[in-house]
Amino acid sequence: MIGRFLLRCLLYALPIVGMLLAYCGWNARFFPAPHITNNLAVNEKVAAFGAQAEKKPDVLVFGSSMALNNFASEEAIRHFGAQHYFNLGAWGLDMSQTCELAMSFAKKYTPRHVVVVGNLMDFAASLERSELALGPVMGLAAEGRSVGSYLLHPDLVYYLRQMESNRLRYTDPGNYECLKMDAFGGVALDVPKDRIIPERWVRPVPEANDLAGEQYAALERLASGLRDMGIELVYVGPPYRDGVLTPQALVTIANHSARIRDLLSRNGQRYCDVSDRGWPDDLFCDSSHLNGEGAKLFTGHVLARLAP
Repeated sequence: MIGRFLLRCLLYALPIVGMLLAYCGWNARFFPAPHITNNLAVNEKVAAFGAQAEKKPDVLVFGSSMALNNFASEEAIRHFGAQHYFNLGAWGLDMSQTCELAMSFAKKYTPRHVVVVGNLMDFAASLERSELALGPVMGLAAEGRSVGSYLLHPDLVYYLRQMESNRLRYTDPGNYECLKMDAFGGVALDVPKDRIIPERWVRPVPEANDLAGEQYAALERLASGLRDMGIELVYVGPPYRDGVLTPQALVTIANHSARIRDLLSRNGQRYCDVSDRGWPDDLFCDSSHLNGEGAKLFTGHVLARLAP
């Protein structure tokens, strides 16, 4: 009796399973990466890295959305002359998480250069962050989107929900959560003026008392660790739009930049920002995220300032 009941349940479920599989197959290009962390952008970027046939990177880029959206791939490759370059920047990472990720990838893949792109927001203690489990991340980087990686992280509701959201994320550069990656992992934002979120446009520079010492300590550990491995670290500080730069903000940014420059110098690593010029509002999608034109201008300008 029980066996017959279970068989009947299975037969009734088959059409539903079939429809789900057909639906997922039809929308396969929007299907999310394995749910290895609660940060969808990390999952997608690591899966994209894992999908590459050859993983012998010359240059790897790390950071929050400051790296994801503000560091233009074409300009970076032109500067570094990289045969293999990938941007692993993902929204929502603080500097400590960025440095843990960068060190793990550096140990495994030994690039010639590691670039970290970050602004004061990445050092702020007040912002909530997702947890980052390095074991699953490195596994996905090695394997890509394998059947096994999905079986290890089963979450049907998550996959269906994010698949729907990915219709916009994968196609619309006017969406702040855009994940329309180029071949090197970069994502250019181009948010039309009528879609700019007012709260994001006026978001201020973090105050000095919100900048956490452990975030600077994490960056120093990365700088010294990469130095010992013979890997060059280049730290790049992107700008805020001119319209949010109050006198107090300018002092906070100057002190922050001096602190980073000093800790990198002690470890024989390189630092560059763009404090030598202003950055008009029409290059931005909000207070600190550049649009596509702004990202190209910023990346070309900042890398040109690096001594050869």
